[in-house]
Amino acid sequence: MLTPYGTAGILRRWPRSMARAQNSIYLVLLADDSEDDGFLLEMAFGQLDRLRLLPRMSGGAQTIAYLKGEGKYSDRRHYPLPDLLLLDLKMPEVDGFQVLEWLQSNPLPHLAVAVLSGTNTPGEIEQALTMGAHFFQTKELGKSKQLLALKALEQQVVRNKETAGGPWA
Repeated sequence: MLTPYGTAGILRRWPRSMARAQNSIYLVLLADDSEDDGFLLEMAFGQLDRLRLLPRMSGGAQTIAYLKGEGKYSDRRHYPLPDLLLLDLKMPEVDGFQVLEWLQSNPLPHLAVAVLSGTNTPGEIEQALTMGAHFFQTKELGKSKQLLALKALEQQVVRNKETAGGPWA
């Protein structure tokens, strides 16, 4: 479940673009190498109203290529920039921390980053948030828990949109 503080989830300010008044659908890029976790998340996304999942990235290098618009991802009609990045920390070769590091050097001001991790160690939470993640959520086991976490995230995105002048704008 989403909570403002604690190990279940940590919220921070979303980038200003998440408050675009004319946009009622938000595009989400999922970066997760786990087939099982990815499948559960993809199924849960089918039950959300305003978040739409883009093609899933299986690693950090592929995620960076997508965000850069490199190679096949250069066609932004087919591979648009996401509003939200759901980022797993534990991926082979280029991990989630390296993606966050790349984002620090190549900021995308219209991108909110939510870290989804299998662990909730305070050091990893602090490091991810310090490196620019706007949200940290432990991966919930099971489809129903994952769906609840995603619905809460969706509500935060919509709430931010509707309160453009509020504390998250």
